[in-house]
Amino acid sequence: MKANRVEYSFCLMKYVGDTKHLLTQSDEVFEEEDEFMMANMVEVLNQNSDSGCKYELIKIPKRNNGQ
Repeated sequence: MKANRVEYSFCLMKYVGDTKHLLTQSDEVFEEEDEFMMANMVEVLNQNSDSGCKYELIKIPKRNNGQ
């Protein structure tokens, strides 16, 4: 019997005051499977934010699309 394994992709949330924005790439949500790379991006963005914005890594379960 196969164990249920949930795979994830990662997105970035930007906080501007009390407002949240999910970062996009053109008209698509900016989504990546490499958690390490995305965590590094969050760190860089937070260190270089001149406007006081904060960034957070969001983990999203992948859909299996019927597989």
